[in-house]
Amino acid sequence: MKAKFLNYYAYIVEFILSFLVVVGLSLHYEKKTLIDFFDKSANDFAMYFYSIMLAGSIAFFWQFYSRSDTKFAIWLYKKGAFKVYLLAYIFAVIIYSLSLFVLVLNKYISSDILLYVALWCLIMSIMNAYTFIKNIVNQLLLNMKFNELTEDSGKENSLN
Repeated sequence: MKAKFLNYYAYIVEFILSFLVVVGLSLHYEKKTLIDFFDKSANDFAMYFYSIMLAGSIAFFWQFYSRSDTKFAIWLYKKGAFKVYLLAYIFAVIIYSLSLFVLVLNKYISSDILLYVALWCLIMSIMNAYTFIKNIVNQLLLNMKFNELTEDSGKENSLN
């Protein structure tokens, strides 16, 4: 149970922290200022950002899936890390898909609640970009460690 909680902990923190940032922004700035900023600046940035990150997250998810039968993936599974990375890639795809959908809705529907949801999605997506890149780097480092261990031992059986 503890390990399962730790898998979700980072994502829970991102949700809460994004919410707190939106609350802080809404308390510090007038609604009109936030609307003007989002409509004039953040909207275009967010559209490009979401599109690029959605494509990237789908690509990494597909790459992870397509290599799930390799010795490295089997080693990750035995170590309990396969599900962690699988969840990370699925979560990124969901976040960027949701964010893109909300942004498109926000462009055509004028709603204060939708604006705040779009702002939350922007902040959440920026935070998740860090997590997403960190997960990629960590997976690459694990792959290098796996290669080092298999090269040193000459056998995959010693990795168990």
